[in-house]
Amino acid sequence: MSKAERGYTHAASSFNKLEITKCGQLVSYLPMLPSINELQLKKCDGVVSRSGVHLASLTSLDVNLNELPPALHKLTSLKHLEIKKCPRLSSVSEVELSMLEFLTVQQCDSLESLPEGLMANNTHLRDLSIWDCGSLRSFPRSISSLESLFILGCRKVELPLPQDMTHNYYPSFTRLSISGIDCESLTSFPIGFFTKLRYLSIMSCTNLKSLSIPEELHHVDLTSLKHISICHCPNLVSFPQGGLLTPNLKSLSILNCEKLKSLPPQMRTLLTSLEDLSIVICPEVDSFLEEGLPTSLSQLQISSCCKLVQGR
Repeated sequence: MSKAERGYTHAASSFNKLEITKCGQLVSYLPMLPSINELQLKKCDGVVSRSGVHLASLTSLDVNLNELPPALHKLTSLKHLEIKKCPRLSSVSEVELSMLEFLTVQQCDSLESLPEGLMANNTHLRDLSIWDCGSLRSFPRSISSLESLFILGCRKVELPLPQDMTHNYYPSFTRLSISGIDCESLTSFPIGFFTKLRYLSIMSCTNLKSLSIPEELHHVDLTSLKHISICHCPNLVSFPQGGLLTPNLKSLSILNCEKLKSLPPQMRTLLTSLEDLSIVICPEVDSFLEEGLPTSLSQLQISSCCKLVQGR
């Protein structure tokens, strides 16, 4: 060990945050780090063969590697895990990170699946973000603790959406944002199952045709839902037949849905808290229906909706 490395080892014993970038050889000399709670490893490929690093206190890990460290399963205190730009990573081994609360997976082009066990056995995971993983196909079921899900640019992923009350895989969702998904499972989004949802954003989902509320849930009020945004869904045709049972909805934005023919029915009686309504590039929408708009509305934007403007 060189003099510089010995000096680093001595200083590192008091670190609580450490970032190492493009130092493939240095990682082989990582010492015991009793105080560390945040570690970032970027382009340090040598770390994949080192398993003797003591990181018992680590709560946050940000990796940009070709493979994940084999010692990942030993990080029992880990709360934040970010896996970014790992182009050769095709799968994540089954690990149990029971304290994990936030997981981000970004730009892992070869990744095909996420570990089912990591999700199903975790009662603390609250936030999951997946960005630009073009090969990702399967998605874990039964993430009972998950509150926020963000999926962007994962065109092949199949979301296991609930089909009935006995298979409600995500009962704790409060925030859901999905963008750029072409999967066959997302032709109808069963909004009625997500009773705790506050924010819903669906963007660039070319196969989406409808938002639906199953017949057995027609009398369930989605009282938590406050914001809905649906953009660039060219095949969206309809909203739930009985309307949106969202009495506390504050904003509704519909952008560039070329085949949509009508707005949600009974808006005046069901959307009693609606304040902001935007309808942009929906050329087939032709009216506000007979009952008209909610009296609570304070902002209305209509643009590039030829039939709707003519119908007024």
